[in-house]
Amino acid sequence: IWGFSKDFGCAGWRVGVLVTENSQVNSAVRGLVHPSECSTDTVNMLARLLSAPGVTASYCDAHRRNLAHAYGSLTQSLIEAGIDFLPNTSGLFVLLDLRKHLPTPDEAGEDALWRR
Repeated sequence: IWGFSKDFGCAGWRVGVLVTENSQVNSAVRGLVHPSECSTDTVNMLARLLSAPGVTASYCDAHRRNLAHAYGSLTQSLIEAGIDFLPNTSGLFVLLDLRKHLPTPDEAGEDALWRR
C-alpha cells in the first residue's frame, strides 16, 4: 500500500495504490473502492506524472532534499526549545515527548498543555 499524500508528500491528494495477489484482501477491499474512486482527471495527471521519463526520480530527489532541510530546521528549533523528540530516518512525522511539560501526568495535564 502506498499513497501520494504520504509517500510523495502531496498533501490533499487522497489517492493510494494497493498491490496484492491475496484474493481475501482483494475481496475485502473491492467493496470499499467504488464509493471512493478518484476522478479521471486525477488518475490521468498521476499516470502522466509517474510515466514521464525522469520526472518521478527528479521529484523524489527534490522532495527528499526539502524534507531533510525541514527536518533539520524543525529538530534544531525543538532542541533550542528544550522539547524532546524521537529522531526519525523516514516519513513526514516527528514524535514529540512532551511529558516533562505536563503540569500533571494525566489527561487533565494533557488538556492544560494543549490549551496553553
